[in-house]
Amino acid sequence: MELLVLDDDDLGLARFKKLRGEALAKAPEAFGASLDDFLNESDQFLRGQIKKESNRFVLAILDENGSDICAMGGFFRRKGRKLEHKGVIWGVYVTPTKRGKGLAAKLMQGLISKVKSDVDVEAIQLTVSEGNEPAIRLYERLGFKAYGREERALRLNKEENFVYLDEVMMELRLK
Repeated sequence: MELLVLDDDDLGLARFKKLRGEALAKAPEAFGASLDDFLNESDQFLRGQIKKESNRFVLAILDENGSDICAMGGFFRRKGRKLEHKGVIWGVYVTPTKRGKGLAAKLMQGLISKVKSDVDVEAIQLTVSEGNEPAIRLYERLGFKAYGREERALRLNKEENFVYLDEVMMELRLK
C-alpha cells in the first residue's frame, strides 16, 4: 500500500471527502470537526484544506486496489513569527477494515519524515482524545510526549445529552 500526498484536484477532493466523511461518522469522538459541519462545507473550502503547499499537506495511504485511500492525516505549520517553529498533525484516521495492519504507524512515520525533510519546524504537535489508548501508545512509541490535557475539549451530543471529552496534547521535539 502506497503513501501519497493528496492533490486538490477532483480525484484528491473526492478521496478526501469520502474518507473524512467516514471518519467523522464512525469516530466522532476522535475529531474536533463534526460530520454536519463537514457536509456543509463548500468544495472550495475543502480544496483549501488539502491543498499541497510548502507548509501544509495531507498524506494518505492507497488501498491495495490503488483506487481509494484507506488512511490519511494532515499537517500544517503554525502561522506567525512566534508560532512558526511548530507544526500540527491533524485528522489521523485509518478505516476500520484496515486497522491492526500497521497502517497508522506507516502513516505517522510518513508524516514525520515528510515534515523533517520538507518543513523547518522544531516540534510537531497533535491532540488525541483521552481514552484512545491505541493512538496514544502509537504516538508515544514514535517519540511524542504528553505535555498537557484540555478538559472538556470536545462536546458530543449523545441521545439529547452532552458528553464531554478531554484531549491529551502531545509533542514530538525535532530540534
